[in-house]
Amino acid sequence: MSSLLNHLTSHEHKVFFCDYCLLRFNNEELLNQHQEDCQNHDVQKIKMPTQEEKWLEFSNHKFKLPVPYVIYADLECILEKISSCEQDPKISSTESIAKHVPCGFAHVIVEPDGMMIKPPTVFRGKNAIDEFLTKLLYEEK
Repeated sequence: MSSLLNHLTSHEHKVFFCDYCLLRFNNEELLNQHQEDCQNHDVQKIKMPTQEEKWLEFSNHKFKLPVPYVIYADLECILEKISSCEQDPKISSTESIAKHVPCGFAHVIVEPDGMMIKPPTVFRGKNAIDEFLTKLLYEEK
């Protein structure tokens, strides 16, 4: 397992992964000590609801990670028709008839308490995607 997962880490030295829980260790001795206990536990699995229960519900709210801010964004597009050639009816195919061209966007940043940090940002014009990404990178800083 370690050889399969070794490329996932930026650690310069060889790392070892537990075959039971995929926990990472810096040396083989620590891995062996861990596996003595780990192999005695049942395999972790997801318990799906039965027909009678019908719904899964998250109940361990103490494990949720707080998110300091949320960005809600919306892009608007214009549909431009695409000229295409006649399709062959003998061959199954999809025909593109229009292209979505972004023409504007709006976004707002919301705090954990639900209040907006500042008024929504709205843009309409050419290069909407470039402008949108520029604004998001600015907001990240």
